[in-house]
Amino acid sequence: MPDGMNGAVWILSFATVLQAILFAALLVHPRNFEDYSKRILIVLLAVFAIEKGDQIFLTSGAVLDHPGFAMIGNLFGALIAPLTYFHIRARTDTEFRIGWPNGWAFIPFAILIIYAIATYHRLGETEQLELLTSGQILNSINTMVIPLLGDAISFGFLVAAIFTLRQHDMKVRNWFASIDNRTLSGLRTILMLLAGMILIHFIWTLTGAGSVAVLLNFSHFLMINALAIGALTAVRDTADAVAASGSRERREATPEQITILECARTALRDQSLFQDADLTIARLARRLSVPQRQLSEAINLAGKMNFHGFVNEVRIEAAGRKLKDHPGQTILEIAYECGFNSKSTFNDAFRKLTGQTPSEYRGAS
Repeated sequence: MPDGMNGAVWILSFATVLQAILFAALLVHPRNFEDYSKRILIVLLAVFAIEKGDQIFLTSGAVLDHPGFAMIGNLFGALIAPLTYFHIRARTDTEFRIGWPNGWAFIPFAILIIYAIATYHRLGETEQLELLTSGQILNSINTMVIPLLGDAISFGFLVAAIFTLRQHDMKVRNWFASIDNRTLSGLRTILMLLAGMILIHFIWTLTGAGSVAVLLNFSHFLMINALAIGALTAVRDTADAVAASGSRERREATPEQITILECARTALRDQSLFQDADLTIARLARRLSVPQRQLSEAINLAGKMNFHGFVNEVRIEAAGRKLKDHPGQTILEIAYECGFNSKSTFNDAFRKLTGQTPSEYRGAS
């Protein structure tokens, strides 16, 4: 590898280790331990620090003085994908906990430990040094088979995480009237970076190119920052949502559900509840004195939509009247009055329901 690229890898590795330690230290606070996702994140950051620290240890040549420590930190790379997946599970489900049923996720890590002991750590220091200096340790199993299998397993965790986030987004639309900042868009960035890491590592395994190694280390640095900043700025927005989860058979609405739906629509209009940008299905259910599950089912079955769409219908209906009756008001003022958090969200919702932008609708009058 050219000196310039070697230097870039070193700088990125050191920066990543320092960032991981710094962010982990910021997260080690009693109030953060109430959030299980942050506990997982602290472990994940420690894993990154160990894995990148091992890379520095190997490339610096210090491993030849302490061969017994080789192939230790590198093993922790197998924990990055499963811990990222569990972090996302915990961010989207406050009840999630890692337990024995999730033990399968750590099987690849356990197998790697057994393999490292059997092929390297059971040997004496002289034999270990011989493997390192002769290059025998860089056999096809260590440099090709295991890394490619690791990429395949990481890809599986990526797919599982994407599915988890999609399920969360669907639930949010049944819980909240406004979904701005509630769909955990920052997690999408993390998943994009994880996908990039897997792809770049795959290319690096096949090519060994120095430029790809720099790109891989840079992706690790970005991942650390995305994980930590996302957690430190996260808003706990689902504590009020206890909506029924799990699949339900699609069935026809009952007369009672139709009545509940109309009562909910009337309450939104007559009591101006639609103006509450932070309205949740739990809050509306309490106002109607009906169980949240029943209200959710009424909206889904009788209204053929989710809570977010249901409230937006009432909001757009009110906004349409204001656009016609109050030509002096700006579109942004009307958007805020009708419970939207931004003009862009209002425009998208209005166009979806009416086929026109608010400006076009007002101009047609």
